[in-house]
Amino acid sequence: MKKITFITMFLFSLNALSQIKVFKGDIFNNNVVMTYHNSKIYKGNSVANKDVLATFSQGKIYKGNSVANKDVLSTFSQGKIYRGSSVANKDILFTFLQGKIYRGSSVANKDILFTFSQGKMYRGNSVANKDILFYINGSLSSDEFVFIWYTNKYLF
Repeated sequence: MKKITFITMFLFSLNALSQIKVFKGDIFNNNVVMTYHNSKIYKGNSVANKDVLATFSQGKIYKGNSVANKDVLSTFSQGKIYRGSSVANKDILFTFLQGKIYRGSSVANKDILFTFSQGKMYRGNSVANKDILFYINGSLSSDEFVFIWYTNKYLF
């Protein structure tokens, strides 16, 4: 899996009028990785149509500006992230529970991939400053972070 796979999942149910920025690292800086606006994720600081990486609609992430079934990258349902349009147990890629993303359907500590806390995404089960991967400006619940992760596997 590519290392920036987790960036797009956090944007499941954000306010359509706000612009949420995702910054790389542990501080609010000028390194904007992506912007969320009107149910779309844009590359960097842009909100131009040519820079749309993914679109969110009805619990699904679509590639680019599309909302066509053929372009579904992943589905989010009941704390699980599934491959494509599936919601079958065999297609569970990740489980999201209490601010943590786990590998597959596991909720074991050894399978924690990322932790979300206070607008920051951390590596593994850590909340140490040295493990901060991304900072998100804006008011988000941990559930809103979920869509950040899997989609970027296909975008970067």
